[in-house]
Amino acid sequence: MSKWPLVVVDASALAALIRQDHYAQAVRQAIGDAEMVAPDLVNLEVLSVLRGDEARADMSQRRAATAVTDLSDAPLRTVGTNWLIEGIWSLRKNLTTYDAAYVALAKNLGCPWSPRTSDSENRPAAPT
Repeated sequence: MSKWPLVVVDASALAALIRQDHYAQAVRQAIGDAEMVAPDLVNLEVLSVLRGDEARADMSQRRAATAVTDLSDAPLRTVGTNWLIEGIWSLRKNLTTYDAAYVALAKNLGCPWSPRTSDSENRPAAPT
């Protein structure tokens, strides 16, 4: 059972779950039974990952199509970013705009940011 009712998942964590890669188990364990939430840009970022996987032949076309369906069906609440603009902007000196969207959402919801995966090992934890 998770100690948080919500957790903000970023594209790397969601992509790990969708792809069922070697980070997926760690992501599932870190999230526990918390509801996953993310800024709506997460869909575009994960689609970009899947496109790259398919283009590099790391994933077959059939598996990529299944992964896209899995993304559509993921138990994830997405939210628009208009209400996060000020918070995103305030983080500009330390984070990319994309990472700042996840952090701003976590700050506004008072919940943690998703578990770290390989491409996010050096990013700062979400301020609380």
